[in-house]
Amino acid sequence: MNSIQKIYNYLFALFCASFPFTDLAKAIPNILMGVLGVLFFFLIKKEDFKKLRLKSLNLFVLMIFVGFFSMLIFQRWDDMSFIIRLLTIIVIILISLPVKDLKTPIKTFVISSLSLLIISSFKLILYAKNSSFFDFTLGKHINDLLLGERPYLGMLYVTSACLCWYLASKTSLFSKYLWYIISVIFVGFVFVISARMALISFFIIVFVNLFYHNKRLKMALTLASGIMVLAILLFSFNENIKKRFFISDVNHTVSEKLAFEPRYHIWECAISLEQNTNSILFGKGFKNTEDELVNCYKAKEKFYTEEQQQWFIAKRFNSHNQYLGIYYSMGVIALVGFIGFLYYALYENRKSYYAMSLLLLLSLFFITENLIYRQIGITYIGLSLVFAWFINRENAK
Repeated sequence: MNSIQKIYNYLFALFCASFPFTDLAKAIPNILMGVLGVLFFFLIKKEDFKKLRLKSLNLFVLMIFVGFFSMLIFQRWDDMSFIIRLLTIIVIILISLPVKDLKTPIKTFVISSLSLLIISSFKLILYAKNSSFFDFTLGKHINDLLLGERPYLGMLYVTSACLCWYLASKTSLFSKYLWYIISVIFVGFVFVISARMALISFFIIVFVNLFYHNKRLKMALTLASGIMVLAILLFSFNENIKKRFFISDVNHTVSEKLAFEPRYHIWECAISLEQNTNSILFGKGFKNTEDELVNCYKAKEKFYTEEQQQWFIAKRFNSHNQYLGIYYSMGVIALVGFIGFLYYALYENRKSYYAMSLLLLLSLFFITENLIYRQIGITYIGLSLVFAWFINRENAK
């Protein structure tokens, strides 16, 4: 392995390690991508591109092409930044091709996530110690304590736990237990911070595990039962989780509970947007869709308070659902390409539980978040795909 190849491997591992801290230092991943992009042309070989012969990636490129075509035809120049973000996912996949050491990037990603978790834990302990009332359900202080937004960090830690399981399957006895212990720390922290979608996604991938280990059904069922018992106990004794799932709000009606939930208002506005033939086929554009959602927030009367309504307007919330976001912004053709991309990505990785779980987590996250609006979301998509393909390439050796 020549010196440039070694440097490239280390830089890509560093790029993966920088991701968990994206909200704190957004420039670092971009700088590393730029350096990797330059070195890419010194290392890439024709046979490396054979790794890209995937139906899933072709459909993703088709979706980007539809978005670019719509932008040109309908002169939606404000959408250029969104198309560039989608292209960033392709760039992340491309710069992963020359990487020869496939495990180190995964390890650095997990260790970096663990470092973020440890720092957050210290901040939480200090906050709980100095606060007379520890409420972890709502408030601006939560993102400051967690060093990022709860939904993204929740999925980051579940993803890291899944990668720990993969690393445990590839190491010796002592290291195996170490990775399993780290995975328990990740999952335990997700319960502590009460990240709802991350918790739901975690139970889904644990359930899917039963189908991959049916030859060891007794062990798999024991594991699943143990996790379910743990979940019931945590739900019983963790007030934050009960509040986050509206279990403890016995004094409020169903409609009042829904009024507290931001996505209830967002999705109600999203599904009410008017459509015509052009917008059904090619979408309204990202900027136009966002403007129409804001207009809906202004006219909506079901907000719990006027302050809550003004918060929605000021934040200009997107659809918080990637499937709805693609449909309204890019049209049904792009949506079919996007769903096809996810289907074939899952199908291509179906033989590996760990690779498939990463993509299943991504698909589930799309239900509650519009990831392409954020740098951290774009990078998460790119790395999820890269790690899934790394795992498959390792298994193929």
